[in-house]
Amino acid sequence: MQPKREASLIVCGWKGFSTTRDNFFGSIIDNVVRRSPVPVLIARFPNPLQNTARVILAVTDSELTRFGFQETVDIAKSLAQELKATLQVVLVATQGEKSNKSASEVEILSEIPVNRVRGNFIKLVSQQLLEDDLLILTTISQQQKLWEQPGTLKEPEAIARAHQNISMLVVYFPVS
Repeated sequence: MQPKREASLIVCGWKGFSTTRDNFFGSIIDNVVRRSPVPVLIARFPNPLQNTARVILAVTDSELTRFGFQETVDIAKSLAQELKATLQVVLVATQGEKSNKSASEVEILSEIPVNRVRGNFIKLVSQQLLEDDLLILTTISQQQKLWEQPGTLKEPEAIARAHQNISMLVVYFPVS
């Protein structure tokens, strides 16, 4: 008997860090993300969700036009509403990105407070976090040779190591 393969979403738990072996060969989550034809949510909840005061969606300018960004914003809005938490976007412009507001940003993020900052993503996002936050990040959603880049969760992992009590959700949308 063949297993049914009609999932519309895969949810993975995540401890927030990887081993040396994971960094070299890739982790189970890397393999799930690499092979998944459906969206993947990678979750780490060290604290009860009902304690969440803010939902922080942290993105770079380049993510505004990526496949799945609108859906990621919708997930953040839904979670904030269900948790009765405030929603905020931290929009990081890195060195090579323009600082102008794009049409997609204006439309998608029109109802959400956006904190625009420039510089190192990990450092700037880390500075924004408070104890009862739920941080939402995205991971590689472009067709890349993931097997040449183990460690899909490098940025989320760096933030998780620095903030061990912060709940995190990493969102992946495969390019169809």
